[in-house]
Amino acid sequence: MREQRYGRILNTCSAAGILGAQGMSNYGAAKTGLIGFTRVLAAEGAGRNIKVNAIAPIRLHADAGHSVDGAGRPDYAAAFAVLNDLVGQYLQKLELALVAAWWPS
Repeated sequence: MREQRYGRILNTCSAAGILGAQGMSNYGAAKTGLIGFTRVLAAEGAGRNIKVNAIAPIRLHADAGHSVDGAGRPDYAAAFAVLNDLVGQYLQKLELALVAAWWPS
């Protein structure tokens, strides 16, 4: 990439690293380390047109709002409330200038 003066790198980190997740210290530490790694690579590649970014996906599953004991119809409103809470936590911990806006269609 340095020789051709062009490159794109996308790393995947995790909510477990950004928000913390009980019982996942090793995984969370590794994924959070990717954030620092991404920033360093971005700085090193900036003058050579090498762009480096990271994503931290969150999975929303339909049964997030109810337990197995009370299995029945999924509570989508509760699942989306969980998702909105996680997004709110992300936005509080990230620099807003680095967060791209997402608009539902």
